[in-house]
Amino acid sequence: MKKSRAEFGLFIIRFLSGFLLFYLHGLKKLQNPQGFVNFIESTFSFLPFPELFAWMAIIAESLVAIFFALGLFTRISAVILTINFLFVLYYHIQIAGDPLKSFEKALLYFAIFLAFAIIGNTGYSLDRSVLKKG
Repeated sequence: MKKSRAEFGLFIIRFLSGFLLFYLHGLKKLQNPQGFVNFIESTFSFLPFPELFAWMAIIAESLVAIFFALGLFTRISAVILTINFLFVLYYHIQIAGDPLKSFEKALLYFAIFLAFAIIGNTGYSLDRSVLKKG
């Protein structure tokens, strides 16, 4: 019984973090992708292909966030989102020089995605119900 409660708790964390990432961040980027591409090109100009990185972030924070929320390809989705949030944290810490309180949300997202990259899926996921993985 404890295992199913723990798995249900992990489901809540996974679903809400994936859904909120999509709804509050990914959807905004999908509605104005060129604006986000322009921001990345100007902010991360040191990257070899900033437009490609911008589109990777748009896809990560929209499609991959939905996959993560549903528990579909959970571990790979979590790895992609962890890498995405390394860039977000780099921006807040190194480029913007923000204090901890302003990037606390990004740090929490990073921790959640890193944890699921390590854990993988739980009993409440499409990986287990549909794909029979894990």
